[in-house]
Amino acid sequence: MKPKIHEHKNILKKMVSKTKFLITLALTILCSFSFSQQDSLRRKEILPKWSFSAAINSVEAQMDQKLFDTWVFPSANYYSYFGNKHDKSVSLSILPKYRITDDITLRLEFGITNIDLVSHYDGIGDTTSHGGHIGVTSNITKNDTIRQKIYKYAAGIQWSFVKKKYIESYCGTSLYYLSYSEMHWSDYIMDNLQTSGRGTNYIASTPGGFAAGMGAFAGFNIYLNKYIAVGGEFSYSILYYKLGGIESGVEENIYPASPTAIDHWKIYNNASKGIQFSKVMPSFHINFRF
Repeated sequence: MKPKIHEHKNILKKMVSKTKFLITLALTILCSFSFSQQDSLRRKEILPKWSFSAAINSVEAQMDQKLFDTWVFPSANYYSYFGNKHDKSVSLSILPKYRITDDITLRLEFGITNIDLVSHYDGIGDTTSHGGHIGVTSNITKNDTIRQKIYKYAAGIQWSFVKKKYIESYCGTSLYYLSYSEMHWSDYIMDNLQTSGRGTNYIASTPGGFAAGMGAFAGFNIYLNKYIAVGGEFSYSILYYKLGGIESGVEENIYPASPTAIDHWKIYNNASKGIQFSKVMPSFHINFRF
């Protein structure tokens, strides 16, 4: 009888062992499926298809010397060493983005840069800064303005190479087209020695132009939560540009005791074109995912 009892015990142990194995296997498969589902949901939650960025860009990086070369007298006037400078310029962009894979995103950029430069010079009592420049003496007050708009259109592809829970780094390449509006310049000069308000007002305009080419960019995002991130970006490009043209101007000599004398003038050799590298342009942005 004892051998049969031992035989039954061995059979029972084998059945229990198999049962444990099957239960463990079932739980393992169930857990793996559950974690897989959760991971899939998490990935979909963290990486939605659409995102939208709003950016503020460096204006100085966009004001290239070639552009100022087409402005002739205005550029020398604003960037000379006399007068108090006030830069009211601003550059903004919006970037809708669409994720085609976990790491690759298509993006479009629409930007506008408003150049608004103001220079004020008061020569009363100034005996050190008036030498060496046309029209500047201690006896005058000058107010200069330079205004122009730059419209930016860029289509690019972005690749994310570092993705953590709260940090993302990326790089990519874009095709660029920049449209420059007509540049407007004015310079009002008042004679401080005249109590009658005598002065001269110069007004000029120069045709804009365009620039087109390709470039690269790199940036990062720091996520404040699942949907909002802040970050920075640097871009660089090589562009073919064609800017300027015939500059047209008006000189108004204001003499209160007599009618205003008006003189029209033009500068014909006032254009530039060619291929050049841009300056590195930094941007700060806020990104929304939905």
